[in-house]
Amino acid sequence: MIISALILVLSLSLLFFYFQTLCQRILRREFDRDYFQTVVRSGALEFATLRQALESPTEPLNYEQCRVSLQCDLLTLRYLLKHAANLRQKLSWQERLLLVYYRLSAASMAARHWLGMNENTSILKMTKVLQYFANVIGERNFKLQANPLGSWQ
Repeated sequence: MIISALILVLSLSLLFFYFQTLCQRILRREFDRDYFQTVVRSGALEFATLRQALESPTEPLNYEQCRVSLQCDLLTLRYLLKHAANLRQKLSWQERLLLVYYRLSAASMAARHWLGMNENTSILKMTKVLQYFANVIGERNFKLQANPLGSWQ
């Protein structure tokens, strides 16, 4: 009984390890330039300012405000991923995987807040996912503007 529980725990920990490694590998994708900046400005998204606030902490962040801001940014970016320059109007497998990663990071942020721990690492993971989504949207729009008929041929 103990051995089977140990095997289960070890298998689950390896699954989570490989899942996180795969998500981090997707997030390391290099883009031609920082497309996310135009998406942040045009969509009035707040994840970039949250990230800057975490990198140069002048005052502590309000947990509830961060949670709501990140959730609103996620909803906006998810809608744009499905509908902006996307003929299939579906998320790719990488995007769906990163959505699961984002949700796990959000659960980790809530648990860390509830336990009184520092939730900055979870917030940074969430902002990285949002930045990746914004870069994908910006890249798609840039390619569409460069060649408007390219996606239809």
